Amino acid sequence: MKQIDTQLSRENISEDVVGPERRPPPAPVPLDEAIARFLVDLRTVRRHAEATRDACRRDLTAFLNFVQTRGTTPCVDQIEAKDIYQWLATVEGCAAATVLRRLSALSAFLKVGLVLGYAATNPTDEVERPPIKRKLMPVMTDDDVARLLSVADGPLEKAILLTFATTGVRRSEVTGICY
Repeated sequence: MKQIDTQLSRENISEDVVGPERRPPPAPVPLDEAIARFLVDLRTVRRHAEATRDACRRDLTAFLNFVQTRGTTPCVDQIEAKDIYQWLATVEGCAAATVLRRLSALSAFLKVGLVLGYAATNPTDEVERPPIKRKLMPVMTDDDVARLLSVADGPLEKAILLTFATTGVRRSEVTGICY
């Protein structure tokens, strides 16, 4: 009898109350505190490169300074798309890549805030990204590659130069290859 009662009570619970898409209300976490936690996470958990962490710190600090000019430090769940648009308007004249980098840092921060329950939504999802004009990289001809390989001293150098020439990887990526 107890098993039937349990089954009936589970069937009577509506899906919108306990469904997986239902999130608990966000915990009020001050923006400055959440940014500090996120920057520690970038270093200790995600192990991002120092240059990436520095750029992210600069961008998030710039956003924090912008919102603090209003006289308060809001909680993460109080950030809205209009705040982000207003912040991005202050970097007018910057290249589209700079605007995208700043938006990307803020978006990554707010995604983590979403997962940790600091906010119920990510307002950067509503922000339109500026288009980027991509430059075509110059292509090496077969003669260029042959001249490049002619200066290699040994098979390892030839392999490294061929990796550069055929894949287009960066120097830091080639130096990170373990063989």
